[in-house]
Amino acid sequence: LWTRFDQVQDGGFFDYDRRALRAGLGYDVGSDLRAIVSYAFERIPPSPDRDLVESSAHSLLGTLAGTITPLLSGSVTVGVRSQENPLATGESASFKGMTLGAAVRRELGHSSSVELQFNRATEPSSYDTNAYYLTNSVTASLSVPAPLEVWARGSIALLRNDYPNDAPGLGAPRRDTILGWTVGLGRQLGWRTWVRADYRRERRDSNLPGYDVTTDGFVVQLGMGLFGPGSSRP
Repeated sequence: LWTRFDQVQDGGFFDYDRRALRAGLGYDVGSDLRAIVSYAFERIPPSPDRDLVESSAHSLLGTLAGTITPLLSGSVTVGVRSQENPLATGESASFKGMTLGAAVRRELGHSSSVELQFNRATEPSSYDTNAYYLTNSVTASLSVPAPLEVWARGSIALLRNDYPNDAPGLGAPRRDTILGWTVGLGRQLGWRTWVRADYRRERRDSNLPGYDVTTDGFVVQLGMGLFGPGSSRP
């Protein structure tokens, strides 16, 4: 896996590559339930915009995914991660801890569903001397049919981002709490094509003065399934 972010902005985004290698073994626990044990190696080379984020990480992961009951499905991945950031200092020079990725979906009726998602992971940081920050999040979403073959979706998410090094002038690490919500509509335009429009609003509360901010905006997406049917439904 090779992922590149090329857009440089003042809002905290910067150019970097993420490269990952994964290998694992799976076992069928039941007809629709599968367990997987895997190893992952991840590397972020020095970024031309911020070489501090260079890192190498090893992870041991356990995953359980599939159908739990006829109306309930999901996946849970729990990992142990060891990460080194050779150009960073202080607590930001390394991370050793648990990671989590989980999603549970419950069908409520004909074409309606509710989903819960959980995440705990490290992400490259653009703030001060921090090479990374630790993010924890939970997201709840509801999808229902609307008139004229339209899908409606709403979600609410709570995130907490923790930075390892002390912030200048604060005497403690930076910590942000973000509450966001979205509402949107989507519709199939054919077997392979769909369109979506979403409104998103977020409120960030930080222990760092001047970093409290509220943002909002519209996102319009047009998608096409090249090797099969596409779907606007999340």
